[in-house]
Parts: sequence; C-alpha cells; structure tokens
Amino acid sequence: MPFEMAESGSEGMPRESCIADSGKRMNDSNRDQLKTAAETLRPLLGELVFVGGCVTGLLITDEAAGDPRSTLDVDAIAEITSYAE
Repeated sequence: MPFEMAESGSEGMPRESCIADSGKRMNDSNRDQLKTAAETLRPLLGELVFVGGCVTGLLITDEAAGDPRSTLDVDAIAEITSYAE
C-alpha cells in the first residue's frame, strides 16, 4: 500500500515538528538531513519508510524530552519483491 508525505500549506514539504500541541518548535538538527533525503528520493517516497535516529524528532511528544541527538545518516526501508520463481 503506498504512503504519502504529510504536507503543509506550501511547497509540498512536511510540517515543522512541534512538541505535541504546544506549538513549541523542537531543535532537531536531523530535520534538514531528512528533508534533503526526502527531496532526493521523492519519486520513491510512496515505497519508502524512513526509520532510525533521523526521524526521532518527529516522534517526540513529551515537552520535557530533550532534543534528539544528531545522526550522520538517514535510514530508509523498502519492500523488495522478485518475479523469479
């Protein structure tokens, strides 16, 4: 089943991540790296899931949580199928 990126009102980019509904912007040093990877892999986004430390900042909802640690890579997974029998 294909997935789509959640889009904000402009330029088709994902919303800036905020902690829960507080509107407080999280200092996430991995966000630019993730955006670059998503833009580069745009034709394949329906087939990919980003995982690992790079997406941690998107998942944090606790206002007391610290900023996520920086990572050097962006991990993505995809389903691989073969037509060989």
